[in-house]
Amino acid sequence: MRAARLPLLPALAAGLKLRGELDTLAPWAFVDRFCFVPTPQADVDLAADAKKKKYGFVEFEVTYPTGAAPALLFYYDGFDKWVDGVDGGGSCSERLRAADNVVSLQAPTSFVTSVAPDSLGRTTTAKGRAYVRNEAYTWFFVALANCAAQCPEAAGYRDCQGPLVASYKLHFTNGAAEERREFSADELGTLEVAWCALAAYAALGAWALRVRAALRRRRKFHHTVAMLCWSAWVQAAGCAFALCHVATFARDGAGVPWCLAAARFLGHAADILLVSLLVLLAKGWTLVRRKLSANGRVRVTVYATVFLWATVALELWRLHAWDRSRYADAGESPPGYALVALRAYAAAWFLYAAHTTRRNYPRKARFYGKFNPAAALWLLSRPAPA
Repeated sequence: MRAARLPLLPALAAGLKLRGELDTLAPWAFVDRFCFVPTPQADVDLAADAKKKKYGFVEFEVTYPTGAAPALLFYYDGFDKWVDGVDGGGSCSERLRAADNVVSLQAPTSFVTSVAPDSLGRTTTAKGRAYVRNEAYTWFFVALANCAAQCPEAAGYRDCQGPLVASYKLHFTNGAAEERREFSADELGTLEVAWCALAAYAALGAWALRVRAALRRRRKFHHTVAMLCWSAWVQAAGCAFALCHVATFARDGAGVPWCLAAARFLGHAADILLVSLLVLLAKGWTLVRRKLSANGRVRVTVYATVFLWATVALELWRLHAWDRSRYADAGESPPGYALVALRAYAAAWFLYAAHTTRRNYPRKARFYGKFNPAAALWLLSRPAPA
């Protein structure tokens, strides 16, 4: 028995949030994915209007050249099976046969509510809706295909498949509370975490302002303190941008993409500041020595620069090369693995430098005995801020 079903959905007033275009010679293309939460068994016998609030929903609109025969494909047999069995390869016909639901877009069906050409007859637009009832957390993958499920040996290549030209709009919603409906199951709790993070870093930023003012009055506001304060302030600003995106997404399902990008870059900048500060303190700067050696300064500068460009590469990869059909998170990428390696290197470097400083300056053993475990734990607990 299937864990998810896609029966007919009555008319529903909902926005279409995901937009895209396909113009490729390939006959099959991935569109997007979404994870639905389980539908309680007690809700199976609810009235139709009540089901709309409890079930997951898919709403779509596909526009394609008149005369073409594309199909909308739904797969929901799990992330691993999708990656290994469908997205991993195979012909268009094989992928079409592997779909759990194939929605033809040429005429109204139980899934397609309307099919209408434009005024010039050049393009045709198909619209449809369906609700999802599943017994477990279920990944839904959506693809478009322009090929035949069976291709006779006598048929030519062009008779079985063709190029894929279409524009689409998709909207997924979960059967959850109103403020959580727009989130995929793997993203539930994002809004609450964003609020908590902003509150925590706002409090830390306010405390940093107070410390800064006190140290300035005593003329003891050193560069190390400035780095710590700026790290807290930059992270607080990043949390504010992140909350702006997430709160907007909870309302309209689209969010504010530039706010999300700003939050990520600010988070990386704050992280680089704090990691560099920890390494400098481990080497004893301002604690047991007034300045580092020339080689030490060069190494810290090179590390911070490489870390910076690795984060830039990760964000550029996220924006332009992240394949959502194969990777659940952008951290599962070459730049993401590079960040993990850089963070592991920073942790090892920190432990070595702190151990050397503590051994050479026994009078600071008490400080480093507390500082080293706490800083090392922080470095290792956040391997890749992706």
